[in-house]
Amino acid sequence: MLQVLILAATVNNFIFFNLDRPQIRSEAFLGSAAEGAQLKYTWRELEPEKGRYDFSAIRSDQAFLQSRGKKLFIQLQDVSFYPTIVNTPAYIKAARQYDNGKPAGWVAPRWDPATSQRFHLLLQALGKEFDGRIEGIVLAETSIDFGEDNAFAPPGFTNEKYRDAILGNMAALKRAFPRSVAMQYANFMPGEWLPGTNKHYLESVYQRARELGVAVGNPDLLPGRKGQMNHGYKLMHAWTSEAPVGVAAQEGNYQFGSVPELAKFANEYLHADYIFWFAEEPYYRRDVLPFLSRDTPLQQMLAGAKAQVGKTRGYDPSYRSLGYPGGDVPMETGVCSDVVIRAFRRAGLDLQVLVHEDMKRNFSAYPRNWGLRAPDTNIDHRRVPNLATFFRRKGRAVTGDYKPGDIVTWRLSSGVPHIGIVSDVRRGDRYLMVHNIGSGTQIEDVLLAYEVTGHFRWF
Repeated sequence: MLQVLILAATVNNFIFFNLDRPQIRSEAFLGSAAEGAQLKYTWRELEPEKGRYDFSAIRSDQAFLQSRGKKLFIQLQDVSFYPTIVNTPAYIKAARQYDNGKPAGWVAPRWDPATSQRFHLLLQALGKEFDGRIEGIVLAETSIDFGEDNAFAPPGFTNEKYRDAILGNMAALKRAFPRSVAMQYANFMPGEWLPGTNKHYLESVYQRARELGVAVGNPDLLPGRKGQMNHGYKLMHAWTSEAPVGVAAQEGNYQFGSVPELAKFANEYLHADYIFWFAEEPYYRRDVLPFLSRDTPLQQMLAGAKAQVGKTRGYDPSYRSLGYPGGDVPMETGVCSDVVIRAFRRAGLDLQVLVHEDMKRNFSAYPRNWGLRAPDTNIDHRRVPNLATFFRRKGRAVTGDYKPGDIVTWRLSSGVPHIGIVSDVRRGDRYLMVHNIGSGTQIEDVLLAYEVTGHFRWF
């Protein structure tokens, strides 16, 4: 079990809320160790009229998630597997899918050049606004069903046209999203069933993805399932590109293994960089969230920092009498150093104790800015110069690139010292900082906004 937990900590864990997007505001999710949310947006809602785009839902969701220290991974949906649901715009005539001869959903005519052109324009518009601002975007699965031997395929469809369209969509996706993760769910392809009938359609998708630097993924996490093992899973297992691999544990998947077992298969066999866990109850709160909380100390510290956003809304530098150990001011308020102290406690380290014990033994090594003649457990650890001295004394000063979890100290233009934590949330090429400069704990792009006086790495 320990091995499984260590492996799970090496991947990026997201919660898949499907179209139930308001769940990103739930305390269960916001307080979890999940890096972010995978949310589904349909082509139909993003282009309500031909050429008119409405990305307001994405903007709102992305802004909220970023404000709470979480990331957004988009699933762009142009296919459905229910007869009553059509996810393509009204101006595009969707093709009906079949399962055992019965209507089973709708798919955009991906093989049609005019439809592909419209889809590529949508990707271009999305990339112009969101590339580098979201964690990634994944195109819906390649699997479609027109019955045995394509008996119910619409006019103009061929397996080769469909394959070429998928390859074209991946190229357009990568052009639109060169910075965010650009991923294609590639599980099955019409016209072949491996290993018996191999027309190399699915293999060509993986080969082209490798050439383009497009990530690959699978929309189901079903260890040992014969169909998946012979198709997408086999190719994911052999994946050699630097582009990531992703897999989603979707509705019904939790019946095929425990959450640790699913994570073990995703890590050890699929070599997954991303796992998208569906918020299906009772598994979501009972099994998934507790499993994700078993993180490394670094991840616990980062989660502890981001959890303060929205809770600590004020700033109060006044002297307070605190308990010892574990003393704290009310969560609603605090100063910049309290952000660091609270984050470290989430990882099991109490800076109040650590600083006090070091000051007792080495009081003269610490700044004498406040005229104290002995350590004070109420305030010593809450003073930025003391924290910087403690980190340096423990050999934690570093140079070079800033990484998530690093501690940064600054000198503001007023001369006042300040401190914050490098988060794992990016804006373009920079990580945002978790800090409290007066308006409560925020995640902001301020790493280089002030004079840097210290750079430390504990975890």
